Amino acid sequence: MALFFMARLTLLLTFIAGFTDATTFVAADKLFSAHVTGNFIVLAYDLLRGADRAAYIKLLTFPVFVLAAMGAAWLDRGQRPMRLLRLEGWLLLLAALTSGLLHWVFPAAMFCVAAMAVENIFNRLYPALTWSVTTVMTGNVTTGVLSFVHGLVARPRNRGKLELSRHILIMAGVFLLGCLCGGFLAGRFGLVVVAVPGVLALLASAADPATRTPAGT
Repeated sequence: MALFFMARLTLLLTFIAGFTDATTFVAADKLFSAHVTGNFIVLAYDLLRGADRAAYIKLLTFPVFVLAAMGAAWLDRGQRPMRLLRLEGWLLLLAALTSGLLHWVFPAAMFCVAAMAVENIFNRLYPALTWSVTTVMTGNVTTGVLSFVHGLVARPRNRGKLELSRHILIMAGVFLLGCLCGGFLAGRFGLVVVAVPGVLALLASAADPATRTPAGT
């Protein structure tokens, strides 16, 4: 039961992150909400192409991310992981409402950035509840490659490392699926579609975490 809970939670959060990151990139002027440091690259690209001063607004993603992460860490003092997922879900729904009702794209995107900061904090505080970090896949792919090579060349073969590499491959595929879904829907309907990962996060938080573990270091 604990393994099923971990697999379901991992894949849900991975899909949510891919969906949200692609949605803000497509519907909020190439703004990353999960991979926030990627906004530095986009900013440099925009400036090289002669973008106006409005391009600098992407730099606000960094302090928003940091402040949201600090708030999530403070909120988790009681070590309740599902409380963090509920916060993530409500932030995404707030982003959808801000975009859909008020048509404020940039504030809505900032709520998405804050939601992804909360998911990052969840990953760091409760590493035992998921296979790996669910928000950005670059580090996971590196870990997966190393685990596969080390597991394959070990004598006898290290089945634990090979299993980890399989998990990473699955996560990368689900993240890609989330990106495709988020990007396609955002292209059709705009930023309001972050309501989808918002609802998914609330559903994830409704599970009874029988596997609740102490905070990680």
